[in-house]
Amino acid sequence: MSSLEEKIGLLERSGYKFVFDRDIYCNRLDRKCFSFEFVKDNPIKTIEKNLKHRTKQHGIDFYFNKRPSGTVRVQLEKELIGISKKSA
Repeated sequence: MSSLEEKIGLLERSGYKFVFDRDIYCNRLDRKCFSFEFVKDNPIKTIEKNLKHRTKQHGIDFYFNKRPSGTVRVQLEKELIGISKKSA
């Protein structure tokens, strides 16, 4: 299995930033978020596959070990959209 450092490096090279208060890696352009636990617990091949996966047109794709509730997803999307508007 790949080391955690290799998986984090892959995400960072792919434009993902770590959101400390949420413990997730996000890329606002790709509209995808990976939880730290998902990254830690899955092989690099799974992460590579999900990086290549086409995102849905609206919202954000979440790759978590346990799917976040609807409320949490909506809150994260609002926060990330806010982050993207501030940094754009």
